[in-house]
Amino acid sequence: MASSSRILLPFALWPESPPSLSVSSLFINFASDDLITGTNDGFIVCWKILSDHQKIIPRLMLIGHTNQVAFIVASLSTHQIEQFVSISDNDGEIKLWNNQDGHCIEHIRTNLKHRSVQCFNYQSTNENFLICCGCYAEILIYDMRTLEIKYTLTPSNVNADWISTFFVFQKANAPDVIIAIGLLDSGCVKLWAFDPRTATSNTAIEGTSIGNNNSLVPVDLKEHESKEIRTQFGSMIVPCDECQRMMLIVHGQGWHIFDGIDFTELCSYVIDDNDIVKNEHWINGYFPTQDLVLLFSARGYAHFFRLPENATFTNPKFRSQHNKTDMQLPRWLCRLSVGNELKLPLTPIFSCHTKLKHCQIYRVDASGQISVWQINLKQLAAFNDILPTSSISYKDIWTHAISNIRTIRKILNDILPNKINKLTASCHLITKDRLAFGTDNGKIYIVPALQLISSLFLNNDHEKENFDIQTLVGHNQTITCLIHPHSEYSRYDIKHLV
Repeated sequence: MASSSRILLPFALWPESPPSLSVSSLFINFASDDLITGTNDGFIVCWKILSDHQKIIPRLMLIGHTNQVAFIVASLSTHQIEQFVSISDNDGEIKLWNNQDGHCIEHIRTNLKHRSVQCFNYQSTNENFLICCGCYAEILIYDMRTLEIKYTLTPSNVNADWISTFFVFQKANAPDVIIAIGLLDSGCVKLWAFDPRTATSNTAIEGTSIGNNNSLVPVDLKEHESKEIRTQFGSMIVPCDECQRMMLIVHGQGWHIFDGIDFTELCSYVIDDNDIVKNEHWINGYFPTQDLVLLFSARGYAHFFRLPENATFTNPKFRSQHNKTDMQLPRWLCRLSVGNELKLPLTPIFSCHTKLKHCQIYRVDASGQISVWQINLKQLAAFNDILPTSSISYKDIWTHAISNIRTIRKILNDILPNKINKLTASCHLITKDRLAFGTDNGKIYIVPALQLISSLFLNNDHEKENFDIQTLVGHNQTITCLIHPHSEYSRYDIKHLV
C-alpha cells in the first residue's frame, strides 16, 4: 500500500495464472441476472448474466473471508441486488456486502456452524431476515441490516435433535404471519407461526444454546405443531413454488413427496437397479412444475422425474390413493450431464428457475466451471443425457484477459536482457516508493512503483528507457518471500531487504 500525506494508494498483485476458484456456494437472482459464487479459498466472485443466459462475465472479486464460503444469500424481493450475505462456517464469520461497489457493510463472528440458510423478505414491513439452522437446536432469525438475532424458533422438547433443513413462507390469505417448517434429524417436522410485529417470548432466553452477544435480547418462540414422518438423517426439504402444499423431502437413498397440509406422503422413490440412477446419492432437488421434479446427485448429475397423478396438486386424482400400497411411482425421464462428473473432487452446486415452461439450470463445480441448460419443459422427453446449452470457465476468462493486457512480467521482459519466466514474490518498499519482485531463478528486481504503475495503466512505452531497475543476485532457487522491515518498523535500516 503506497501512502503519503495526501494520498493512500492500495494495490494488489496477482499472478498470471488464475487463482484456485473451487466453488463452494452459489446464489442467483434471475430477475436482475446477478450470479454470485463463493469459493473454498474465501473469494467471492460477482457475475453478470448477459445475452439471454448465453454469456456470463465476472464483475467483482471480493476478498473478505480466509476460509470456505459456505453460503451466499440475498433478498429476492426486488429486481436489483443491493446487498447480500456470505457465511464462512469454519470461522463463524457472517458478512453483509454492497453488491454495487463490493465493500463490506457489516460483519460478525460467531461460534455456530450452519447447515441451511435462507433470506426472507417480510412483506408487511419490507424487512429482510437472515434465517439459519445448523449444529444447534434452534432456528435463528437475524436482522439482515445489523446481523443481530431478533428471533429464535425453539422446539418444545428440551433435548431436541438438530434441525437439518427448513423453509419459510407467508400465506396469501394471512400475509402478516410468517410460517416456518423445520425438519429435525430424527424425522420430526416442526411448525412455527408468528407475526414479527407482535411476537413476544413465550419462554426464557437463558435456555438457548446460541452464542448470543447481541445488544438486544432475541424473542424466543416455541413450536405450534409437530409430526413424525418417514425420512432419514440429514434430509432436505424443498417446497414447490407453484403450490406450497407440495413438498419434496430428499435424503441420500431416495426422496418423497408430501402434502404440506398434514404431511401425508403422496409418493416416494428409492434408488433401485436402474442403471442410470442406481449409484446416485441425492443431495437436493427442485420443482420445475407441479408434475415434475429435478433431483441433484453428489456425482454432479441432475435427473428429471415426472410425478404420478395422485401426487400432482392440480390433477383431479390428487390424493386419490387410500394407503401406501396404492402409491404410484414417479417416472424417470432424463439426465443432465456435463461429461466430467466422475473426475470432480467436490460436489457441484445447482440453481434453477422456471418461467413460461422454460427451465434454466445452472451448475457450478470445483473446477470453476459454470454450465447452463435451457430446457423447454413442453418438449421434455425420455433421453439418456442432455448436455449444457452453454458453459464458461473462470480459468478461460482469466487466461483470455491476461493475454490481452500488459502485465508486470511482460514490461520487465521488454526491458531486461534476461527473460523472467515467473514472478514468485513481491514486496512494497513504502518509504522508498519502490516495488521488489522475486523470481523463480533467484534474482530480485527493484523498480520505481509509480513509474511501473504508469507504464501498466497509461501505456507509457517511452518510459521504458528511463526505468531505474536494481537487480539483486544471491539466490540460486525460487524466491518465496520478500520483507522490507523498515516499512513496518522505523527502527530498522531503510536499506535492508530480507
